[in-house]
Formats: sequence, structure tokens, C-alpha cells
Amino acid sequence: MANISSSYKQSAAPLIEDTVDGSLDYRGQPARRASTGGWRSASFIIAVVVAEMSAYFGISGNLIMYMMGPLGQSTATAAENVNTFVGSCMLLPILGAIVADSYLGCYRTIVVSSLLYILVWRSWSLLLLHLIPSLTCLFVFP
Repeated sequence: MANISSSYKQSAAPLIEDTVDGSLDYRGQPARRASTGGWRSASFIIAVVVAEMSAYFGISGNLIMYMMGPLGQSTATAAENVNTFVGSCMLLPILGAIVADSYLGCYRTIVVSSLLYILVWRSWSLLLLHLIPSLTCLFVFP
């Protein structure tokens, strides 16, 4: 009887596979379920998406009024510029998907695009902080 139970234990397959077929981690090794994924990695993606959506809706909601008011553009020109901005915001994820699928992979694309986002945001904020006092021609004072 002991012989039958020991052979059964050796031939039994695990209920959940330790690795997912074809999935690799950021080092190129087979991804193990126990150490990859989950809420720890999802929290970074959620934070980036929340920051991106906040920036997008914060800018696009007020952009046409800013272009018509302080910048002095006509309604048609301001609408054209806002539509160009919105269209490029909608098409850039397709470019990111092509880069992720063809060249860098999912993890590296997320890291590179997040770093690029932070660097561009920081450089623009520093540039505008120093330029705003000298750009009084852009503002309409009553």
C-alpha cells in the first residue's frame, strides 16, 4: 500500500504551474508566478496612468480658453491646435505599443517612457519658471 501512494505522489502534477509559457521577466528569464506581477508591479502602472490622465484632462480642458484668451488666437486656430494636441495624444500610445512589441519589450518600455515623461515634465517646468517673467507679451493685462 505504501508503494502505491509514493508512486502516485511522484506522478502528480502541480495544480498551478510555477511559470507561464512564453512569459519572461525583465532579465529575460522565465517569469515565475511567485515573484513577478501582482499588486506590487501594478501599483507603478496605476500611478503612471493616474498622473498621465490628470495631466491630459487638466491641460486639454483649459487649452482652448488659454489659446483664445492670453495667446490671442482666433477660435478656429485655437480649435485646430487643440484638436492637433488631442489627436497626437491619441496616436502616441500606438507608437508606444509598436516600440514595446518590436524593440524594447513591456518592462523596458514602461521604464523608459516613465523616465522620459518625468524628465520632460521637469525640464519644461524649469524652463517656464525662468522664462515667464520675460514673456509678458503672452499675457493680456486689463
